[in-house]
Amino acid sequence: MNLIEINNLRKSFDTKEVLKGLDLDIETGKVYTLLGKNGAGKTTFINIMLGLIKEDGGYRTTNLNIKKDVGVVFQEDFFSKDIIVADLIKLQASFFHRKVDIDEQLKNMGLEKEKYQKTGTLSGGQKRKLSFLLATLHDPKLLILDEPTAGQDLKHYTEIMEFLKSLNERGITIIMITHDMHLMLEY
Repeated sequence: MNLIEINNLRKSFDTKEVLKGLDLDIETGKVYTLLGKNGAGKTTFINIMLGLIKEDGGYRTTNLNIKKDVGVVFQEDFFSKDIIVADLIKLQASFFHRKVDIDEQLKNMGLEKEKYQKTGTLSGGQKRKLSFLLATLHDPKLLILDEPTAGQDLKHYTEIMEFLKSLNERGITIIMITHDMHLMLEY
């Protein structure tokens, strides 16, 4: 069953045509890797999928509720540097009216020791793990990852890949956007 169908999707910025008739069927429970150089339109595609920008032509069909069914890990980790990790998790859970066991969530991501730290004091790898935690807190049907392993050391890279495999085993559809050939070869 297709989760999303995209037909002849087009987008230009001024005179630069970024998406030139993209056709793609995204099946439930699969992992997709969109590989391309910088400026190839990968992030533009995701922004259209999320309804952040409007396509110029073509169409997409889905039964997903973007706010409830989709989790996103952007290339940059976006959260206030002054908020405590546990408070940020509580805040995110409140958006979905979910009670979560914060200690369990932190343990699953290897962030137990960072529970009372301000997010601005976290390392790059810890911030990335926190972004994954926040994006999956509501148990999305689709997880979109924009350069999920950029800037990660081997330990964090391996942990991220193991986490993604466990999510996919639970039936979550994953779209990874990258220019890293190694990430594509993992799947």
